[in-house]
This record gives sequence, C-alpha cells and structure tokens, in this order.
Amino acid sequence: MHLQIGFAVGARFADESGNLCGVYDTVERTWQHLNFFEHIGYLHCAVSRITTSSGNVVNGAVPWARANSGFTLLFEALALAMIEREMPVNRVAELMQVNP
Repeated sequence: MHLQIGFAVGARFADESGNLCGVYDTVERTWQHLNFFEHIGYLHCAVSRITTSSGNVVNGAVPWARANSGFTLLFEALALAMIEREMPVNRVAELMQVNP
C-alpha cells in the first residue's frame, strides 16, 4: 500500500529561528511504514527544502521519521519492542517484511 503525502502550493515552513520561509524545491523520499493487514505500507513525500532567513537552503523535517531513516517512527518502535522482548532480529525482519 502506497500513501502519497504532500503540501499545498504556496505553503511556508519554519526555519531554525522560527521564521516562515518559502519552499526552494522538494526531494522525493520514501519510508517503510507499518503493514496494512498483509500488505507492506510505504509513505511517499516530496519533502520541502526551504531557503532560511539567513539565505541557506536546508532540508525540511517530517514528523513521522528521523532524519536519514528509511522507516517511520512507528515502524521502528514496533521493531524495537519485538527485539526488546528477545525476539531474534532475523525473525523480526521476516515478520515486518524487511529485505536484508
């Protein structure tokens, strides 16, 4: 199952100083999310890159994943909960349908 997430044209995003800045461009990103029944779930998003008030171009953050991660926070939390319960990592990967 593939979910596409976007933002409205003309949207503005806060920089590190809290100033609202316009979008410079976007970068397509994909994260593996929790499965929907037996279907693997993916989130796809054109993540904004903004021009900050100081003139730098920086990548926008998304609330559902850590920076540079290919998995959502919920996916990671479930995987770690299973591993914490002493389930072997290879079995967790098999259950969560993650390719090695």
